Amino acid sequence: MARGGQGVSMARAKSASSVAQNVYARKDQQSTRLQPPGGAKVSNRPRLDPAVKPCLRVLLIQSDPAAVRSLVAALDRSRTPRVEVHHVGTMTEAVERLAEGDVDVALLDLAVPETSEAHALREIHSADPAVTLIALARRDDPSLSRRAYHEGADDCRVMSRGWALRLARALPHIVERHRIHAGLRLQTQQHATIVEGSLQGIVIHEAGVIRYANQSIARLLGYESPAELLGLRAINHVAPHDRARILDMARAQERGEAVPTRYEFQAQRVDGSLVSMECLVTPITWRGRVATVSVMLDITERKRTESAMRTLAEVGHARAEKLAVLARVSSVIAAATDSERVLEAVAQAAVALLGAKVAGVLVDDSATGVLRVGRHFTRDSTRPSEIFETGEVPYGRGVAGVVYESRTPVFVENIDHEPRWVNRHLVEAADLHAYAGLPLIARDRAIGVLSIFFGEHRSFADEERELMGFLASQAAVAIDNARLLQETERRRRTAEAHAEIGRLLGQSLDLAEVSDRIVESVRTLLRVANAALFRLRPETEDLESLSLRGDHGVGAGSRLVYPLGQGAIGLAARSRRPVVTSDLLADPRIPQPPDHQARMKRAGFGAVLAVPLVVQGRVIGALSLGDTVGRQFTDEEVQVVEAFADRAAIALETARLYQEVRDARDFLQSIAASSADAIVTTDVHGRITYWSPGAEEMFGYGADEAFGRTAAEFYVSGPDEARTVMARLLAEGRVRDYEAVVRGKDGRTLVGSASISLLRDASGALTGTVGVLKDLTGRRVLEESLRQSQKMEAVGRLAGGIAHDFNNLMTVVLGRSDLLLKRLRPEDPMRRDIELFRKTAMRATQLTRQLLAFSRKQVLQPKVLDLNAVVENMESMLRRLIGEDVALRTVLPPALGRVKADPGQLEQVIVNLVVNARDAMPDGGKLTIETSDVELTDGEAQHAGTRPGPTVVLAVTDTGTGMDAATQARIFEPFFTTKEQGKGTGLGLSTVYGIVQQSDGGISVHSAPGAGTTFKIYLPRIEESVEIAPSPEPRQRAGGGTETVLLVEDEDELRAVVLETLQMYGYTVLEAGHGGEAMLIAERYSGPIDLLLTDVVMPTMSGADLARRLAAVRLEMKVLFVSGYTDDAIVHHGVLEPGTAFLEKPFNPEQLVRRVREVLSGRS
Repeated sequence: MARGGQGVSMARAKSASSVAQNVYARKDQQSTRLQPPGGAKVSNRPRLDPAVKPCLRVLLIQSDPAAVRSLVAALDRSRTPRVEVHHVGTMTEAVERLAEGDVDVALLDLAVPETSEAHALREIHSADPAVTLIALARRDDPSLSRRAYHEGADDCRVMSRGWALRLARALPHIVERHRIHAGLRLQTQQHATIVEGSLQGIVIHEAGVIRYANQSIARLLGYESPAELLGLRAINHVAPHDRARILDMARAQERGEAVPTRYEFQAQRVDGSLVSMECLVTPITWRGRVATVSVMLDITERKRTESAMRTLAEVGHARAEKLAVLARVSSVIAAATDSERVLEAVAQAAVALLGAKVAGVLVDDSATGVLRVGRHFTRDSTRPSEIFETGEVPYGRGVAGVVYESRTPVFVENIDHEPRWVNRHLVEAADLHAYAGLPLIARDRAIGVLSIFFGEHRSFADEERELMGFLASQAAVAIDNARLLQETERRRRTAEAHAEIGRLLGQSLDLAEVSDRIVESVRTLLRVANAALFRLRPETEDLESLSLRGDHGVGAGSRLVYPLGQGAIGLAARSRRPVVTSDLLADPRIPQPPDHQARMKRAGFGAVLAVPLVVQGRVIGALSLGDTVGRQFTDEEVQVVEAFADRAAIALETARLYQEVRDARDFLQSIAASSADAIVTTDVHGRITYWSPGAEEMFGYGADEAFGRTAAEFYVSGPDEARTVMARLLAEGRVRDYEAVVRGKDGRTLVGSASISLLRDASGALTGTVGVLKDLTGRRVLEESLRQSQKMEAVGRLAGGIAHDFNNLMTVVLGRSDLLLKRLRPEDPMRRDIELFRKTAMRATQLTRQLLAFSRKQVLQPKVLDLNAVVENMESMLRRLIGEDVALRTVLPPALGRVKADPGQLEQVIVNLVVNARDAMPDGGKLTIETSDVELTDGEAQHAGTRPGPTVVLAVTDTGTGMDAATQARIFEPFFTTKEQGKGTGLGLSTVYGIVQQSDGGISVHSAPGAGTTFKIYLPRIEESVEIAPSPEPRQRAGGGTETVLLVEDEDELRAVVLETLQMYGYTVLEAGHGGEAMLIAERYSGPIDLLLTDVVMPTMSGADLARRLAAVRLEMKVLFVSGYTDDAIVHHGVLEPGTAFLEKPFNPEQLVRRVREVLSGRS
């Protein structure tokens, strides 16, 4: 409101609007070289391409070079549209610059030297009242901000940390807000002009005190200016004899009682004289408070007339009746505010007052130079007469034309003798013989003719002529007032409609919404039956309706299509000029398609006004209005519709361009949004301007977090790598399949394949880069996992092969040791050495079992287990194992799911993990064993090396020293250890790995140096009951037998030990070195063979094949397989086939004899 008294030119408002409409244009990349202000004037205007008009012209009034640099850098960073910055250091320079008239925004440092804050703000207003003014304060002082706003600043910003970037981002919005306020002020001024120009007095009073008055009421009351009335009590201007009545009505209104809204009273002027007023009161809201608006009409002249009529009534009764009628007529005429109603009242008054047969009014149409014949009324009907057709009379033609042009009354006593009469057949048909024509003159201008017809020849007495003249003068004033009111109302509605359309165009770019609002606005404004907006389709040269309002003869939701050149719409578009007709179907100029003729007859309209929509010389559509046949659209109405068409054309073109940009943007965004790859764009300084959903998911940063950051921040190698990539881009234009190592928000290192290209604008200038990054981290993890798996598989095969041969040797050593010990006396000195041999062999056997476990070649005996029960049964043993320095805690939730595994092997896994944890905590710590049920996703299962789905997890967590990534990569390799030499074999974790893998499970490790370690074992959850283990039988000494055993073993030393052992226990033994030899022995041996004792892995024929062949001829023979290595022939995934008897190498003679006895006795 500080600028309320200053006008804003339409050109400046339009300029601000154009600036705001282009607020999202790309920024020109020219650099600005700034120098500190000095004694000499320094030009800081950047040299821009003349073809590229700056979107926003900013004048920076600032004496601090650092602040100047901050703002320029911020404007560059903020992606603000093209901005041209001009910098001056003093107010003198600022005023000179503003006087040139090409500044949109002024940024004023309130601390500018040589002037005060208020004076500086006022100087800027004086130099350019329309400029957007933003004050910059160097301290956060509310009172300073209030003073700035009071002096007319559009915004006030504190130059605190980050002020420049915040201002740069807000700058377009501040300019747009200033533009809207300027438009509102302009609209307010227009409305004020309409009100101020009204002939009626207008007063707004609140609680009886005058708050607003226009010039008319000031003149009526004898004041020189409306300002003198402000603050005075309204009742003081009422004549003393009317005050009580007016106050009673006011009090009744306050009590909520019904009171007249229109009444008469006498007002008292400044000089004490009285003036008669007719008042129309309406309650309103004025600046947030209840108030009343009073519209007053000076009826002093009317009252004088009424008084004169009353005086004349004393002359005679007949004349008194006429005067009474005249008084009533005058009252009716004065009360009518609509032109049509005034014309009707005048015509009816003439008939009633003068005894005429027919009366009517012809109204001038200065735009066409004719008098338009209004409706005429007869003596005995209140309905319009059909005697005279609606038509027009040129100025100076006929009697009525002469009356108008000469401004002199004409009285024709006998129409038959009047040579100037035209259309004589009409009066003859109506039996009219005498005529009186009186000019209607208002404000010294002829506005029409009052025509009065009589049914007989007659002479006109002076009294009658005086009476007619008086009626004509009253009618002229009423008609003129009605016209003024209608014109005022029309201008108000036109201004409001334009303002509404302008507001809509500033708020919405939706084509359908803009079209509907434009069409509805122009239809309401011109009060037509229908209106339509059409868009030209260049590919078909058809005009297709975008919005239809009113009855067009088609159903709701239908569209109309006109070929170019057809109908008023097509003709207007082809000719590029308005097409106006009062009857479209009868107008030969306008070709009309047959289907549209039938439609228009259904809709009942024929008068049409069509105007083309033109943008930059191109026709893009048409705007049409339709009304009843015979309506004449005036030139002024055509101009109004053309103004709407101009706005509509701009709106359609803007909406079309916006739609195209939005469609392209939506298409690209849908591609970017659906892509799992990270899509990123940057400006020329490497700052991020777009961050796709794929980038959010990959890096973990939201778009708001990423915007404004530099791409170099995400490279693990930092800015050096970013500069290298940019150098390649500038040299090659694009970079493909570049392996980038980047860092996510959570610190994760990501490996990706990047494709990067340069971005350029239409002129070829570099604007930034676009990059697409495909995340290869998962693939690299899989590749590394595959390499690790292949390495472990190769090592496993090697270990398994070694274990197989080693087991054969250990079986021989153990067998021979036991056989020797049986032959020696207890006191024999050789016994100690042999027992040492045996103990060493047993240690070697344990090592072999670990190798087999790692290589997943051991034989398992899986059972359905409760993992909680396994942990609980081991807890006391584990506490002894870890010692007192380590606190053991178990977290075992009830109702844990079941797993299927070898209980002995599972216990081995727990022991190995607990021992490892203990060794990682030499100074003590906490050890936690925890179980849980989980549902593994695909990603989690891939990480754990197992299948997704229901899973039971065993977690062992310590607070020890932890491991780095390099150590974690090798912990499951056999013989790898971080312990001191002699304190570990390096097979503990490899054994765990093998057992878990062979049990169809997975394992993962989470560790960091100094942060402890967690191993997680994942075993598939099954829906079976826990198997109850049978009570163990008492262990008996191995016994022999007399049965016949066919022994098949390809290792001679091992076969000899087994042969000797079985024979020692009484068995008959048939020996063979391979499967073929065994087949031959079985064929030749005539006695029963009770047991086939065979190695599984042998050359030429496996033990399983041999057993199947002999089973066909030796039905009673039982089979016992011996091996130190699993084979799919009898074992699937480490589990024996049902009913298979097996003895695992290495074994001692007692284990051999006991197992043979169990198989022969049927207990296996």
